[in-house]
Formats: sequence, structure tokens, C-alpha cells
Amino acid sequence: MQIEDLDIALDVARSKSFAQTARDHNMDPSNVTRAVARLEDRLGFQLFQRSTRRVNLTDKGQQYLDQIAPLLAGLKDAERAAQAQILEPEGQVRLTCSAAFGQEVLLPLLQKFRAQFPRIDLKIHMTDDNMPLLERQIDMALRFAPTPRGNMHATKLLSPIYHCVGSPAWRDKINTPQDLVAADCLLLDLPPALTPWHFQKATTNQKCTIDAKGTLSLSAPLAVLKAACAGHGPTLLPNWLTKSALETGDLVNLLPDWRGQMHEAQTHLWLLHHPHRHMPFTIRLVRDFLIDHIGGQ
Repeated sequence: MQIEDLDIALDVARSKSFAQTARDHNMDPSNVTRAVARLEDRLGFQLFQRSTRRVNLTDKGQQYLDQIAPLLAGLKDAERAAQAQILEPEGQVRLTCSAAFGQEVLLPLLQKFRAQFPRIDLKIHMTDDNMPLLERQIDMALRFAPTPRGNMHATKLLSPIYHCVGSPAWRDKINTPQDLVAADCLLLDLPPALTPWHFQKATTNQKCTIDAKGTLSLSAPLAVLKAACAGHGPTLLPNWLTKSALETGDLVNLLPDWRGQMHEAQTHLWLLHHPHRHMPFTIRLVRDFLIDHIGGQ
């Protein structure tokens, strides 16, 4: 049953005229007649008594259209609401990411996101714990790992590059990865153990592994960043975390010819979300925004 046929039949009932309904719908009168005939054939009874002068509803036609009218109005209201949602999307999206990534990368993007989608209620849980997404009703997560785990849909956003960085006071003290062996390194103390540090020279692909040691270990990447800026030792941090400090000169890249890695396998940033046959529109908007503004950094 076509909704357009129902709409036409209701308009015929209101105007009591096939010709007027044709004009209102900007169509040939024969199309109005065919629409009503299709509906009557499907229902198995006549909706209208027709004569050369007037059109009247039959008793069954009156009863049927009285029931259909509010349903069709509700359907049109739902369609208008859906179209408004596309024009000005709204709803809640819950996202989790690490505290450091949230503060250093996500927060600078929020002004643009909120200007673009002012009615989306974005709830960001910044934590270094891997929150259970289903149990905590989290829609999506940003997580670093060599490969994604579980049955979540995963999109790789970036592959961070690690640099050995330190305050300018360390510039002349660290010239090769081997110099780190004797240095009082600044360590990130997060499970699993993030030493030894793995290095690869960009020009020759030469590789080496350094068992970094130090007298100061911190359990938060942002704390390690601030301690490195304060001169507490050379450390190994990802480029997304050190970008601002390198630009301001608070940190320097001590080994510019070498790329580091805290894990033997390359880690990547994954955007994880529940598999959806029909992904909610607001979740798709947030996903696409993150892919556009973080992917490939």
C-alpha cells in the first residue's frame, strides 16, 4: 500500500472533488482516479460514491479514513522530525579515551565540533582504564593497541611516532640511543612494562634496543610530559603528546634521526564502536568527525 495513495484519498474526502485534489497535487485527474482505485482494490470495498456532481464517502470509507488520518499525520510528523534531525542533529554520544589523548588532542577539537553540531550531547570519559563499553553504555572508544581486540568495529586513525625528548638542558648529553644507558631516564610506569625502548634509524633502518633506567617513574603520560619539560630526564613519548612542547621549545627532540617505540610491535590508535546494521545518525557524525580530524595525523 502506497502512502501517496492514502494521502490522495484523504484529500478527496476533504475536498469532495477528484478534480480539486488533482490540482492540489499538481497531477492529472486520471492519476487521482487510479490512486483511489488501487486503494479500493487492496481494501476490497468502495471508499467513495461518485456521481457527475458530487463525491461522498461510503460508510466503510468514512470509518477507514477516520482511522487512517491520525496515523498518516503521525507518519508525516515522524518524517519531518527525521529530516530536522539531519538538518540539525541532536542526541547523546558517549566516548572514552585516555586522559592524555583527550586533553592534548580531543579538547582542541571540541570548539569546532560544538560549533558544527551544537545539539549533540557529547559525553567524554577520559581515563587510562579500558572501560567495558557495553556494560558502561559507551558508544565508541579511542584506544592504542597493536591490533584491536574483541568484536568491536575498528577503524585505524593514526600510527604514533615516538621520539626521545628532553628539556633543552639535555640537548648535548644525548646524541645516540646508547647514551640513554647511562642517563637518568624519565620513565612512564604503566602496565605492561614500557621498557626496553626500541629505536630504528630513519636513514639506514638500523635498530637497537635500550634498557632505559631512571630514578623517577610516573604513572600518567601528562605527568611525564611536564616532568620532561622541567628537566627531570630524557624520555620516550609519542608525537601527538609532545607536539605543542616541541613547538614552544620546552622540549627538544634529542635523537631526531631515530624513531622510537615503547612496544616491540607498532601501536596504532583505533576508533572502536559497536557493530551497527543501521548506525545511529549522531554516532556516525561523531565517528566521521574524528576520522576527518584525527585520522592520518
